[in-house]
Amino acid sequence: LGQTPNGARVLLPQKAIEDFLGELWTYRNRHLIYVLPLIFTLFVFIALSTIALVMSPIRALEKSLMRMSADNLDPADAIDSKFKEFDGLTRIYRDLRNRLEESFRKARNFTAYASHELKTPLTILRGNAERLIAELPSGAPAQLRALNMAAEVERLVDITEKLLTLSRADSKVLLTQREDFKLSGFIEQLAEDATAFQDGIRIEADIAPNVVWNCDPVLVKQLVHNLYTNAVKYNVAQGCIRFILLRMGDTFTLTITNTTASVSQDVLDHAFDRFYRGDRSHSRTTVDGLGLGLSICQEIAKVHQGTLRFRM
Repeated sequence: LGQTPNGARVLLPQKAIEDFLGELWTYRNRHLIYVLPLIFTLFVFIALSTIALVMSPIRALEKSLMRMSADNLDPADAIDSKFKEFDGLTRIYRDLRNRLEESFRKARNFTAYASHELKTPLTILRGNAERLIAELPSGAPAQLRALNMAAEVERLVDITEKLLTLSRADSKVLLTQREDFKLSGFIEQLAEDATAFQDGIRIEADIAPNVVWNCDPVLVKQLVHNLYTNAVKYNVAQGCIRFILLRMGDTFTLTITNTTASVSQDVLDHAFDRFYRGDRSHSRTTVDGLGLGLSICQEIAKVHQGTLRFRM
């Protein structure tokens, strides 16, 4: 212990200081092996928590984008960021949903309005064509031209009705008048009629008895007839169509199979796309049709809480 101008000072031998520091480092080295993993774990936890917190708006945006479809573009489902830095991104995302929802709404309205407005003039044209056919001499060239014109008018009427049905389905206003429908009897009758009228195609049926479906009979008949018509159109010579109706508890499965030529992956991927007809064209040189039948079938299945699958 010594005295200095600045006050008392403790003086220690250098060896004592070196021994103390040595013991201190030894203590540190002895316990570092236990403390270091804890420090590292705590550091990793803090880093991951910070990253998760910062990335939470991005992940919410990702989930919202994955859920987004033409049926749920309501901006109310959009995300709200907790961070000021992401306000611009979320605002752009909400604006995008607004624009998409408005575009889909206008497209649905246009299809519905156009289809509705076309029904009356097409009906008048069909009536005039039928009267013209009846007035012209049987077998005359003019009557044949009138028959072709009537066939095209009927095709336009069919397109208009199908587009109107799809527009109603898109707008969630495809109304159903449900009642108990004897599906087994309807399928059996359809198979029986197909056997009588289809030459060159073998009809087989495996129908579970007494299957009753609480549904809209008009829409369900349209669904089954569309599937059957496709099975006929895309069949092969001396082919086969088979109806299978299986009951599984409170549910049932209806399968309509048909023989066909090789089917590409493109057909499997786009069978339910509107105006898709398998050959990537809108021509009528191969199989006559509009490419709307399976789309309508899918919408009818959805409105009845059912699913429709196309498989090989």
